[in-house]
Amino acid sequence: SLFVVFSVTVLMLYGQVNSMWMGLWTGLALMFLAHRFWIIEQYKAHYRRAHVAALNGFFVRHGWSWPVGGVLWAALSFLYLDKVPLPNQYVCIIVLVGMGAFSVSFVASRLDYLHYYVNGLCGTFLAAAVSTWVFSERSIWSAYDVAVVASIITFWILLRASGARFYYVHRRGYELQYDNEHLIASLREQTHTAMQAVKVKNGLLAHAAHDLRQPVHALAFYAEWL
Repeated sequence: SLFVVFSVTVLMLYGQVNSMWMGLWTGLALMFLAHRFWIIEQYKAHYRRAHVAALNGFFVRHGWSWPVGGVLWAALSFLYLDKVPLPNQYVCIIVLVGMGAFSVSFVASRLDYLHYYVNGLCGTFLAAAVSTWVFSERSIWSAYDVAVVASIITFWILLRASGARFYYVHRRGYELQYDNEHLIASLREQTHTAMQAVKVKNGLLAHAAHDLRQPVHALAFYAEWL
């Protein structure tokens, strides 16, 4: 899906922005996508069912890729904001919005890395919007400029708030799963103990019945003889 989004974005801006900078961004984005694909394959092969400590180590080693990814995707806005037709700008902005919204559900289990990504994405996009209009030929900002900046800040706040909410839901789900597994293990242990007690009781009754059977047989024999 990332490669499809990347391809659509490149085709949308091809021939409309600075070719040198677009080529540099395309090369960096391709290298980043290849690295992200490699990380996913490593996770599937070695860390999907790994211990918590090993999984945390994996995130620490590759955690830098989240803020870098956010900065990289938003850095393209330096090339197209106020430089390409508005429909193309809107499509590229929608791509950024989708990338931010996708990260909330995908990385919500690690709130710190979600913050790294969101801060890189929205902070870079905000810097691009402000710098584009500050260094433009317009003497004052238009209502459109103010609305875009306000929308970016609002989106930034909403992403962090939604991420915190998703994190709480994920954490609560993991806690319930742990409690259920602990309860199931306790029930299994109690069931095993009860079965052992029943087994001991049955063995005791069998021995007692065997020990009582001999004198009862003797009494019956003497009663019959009398």
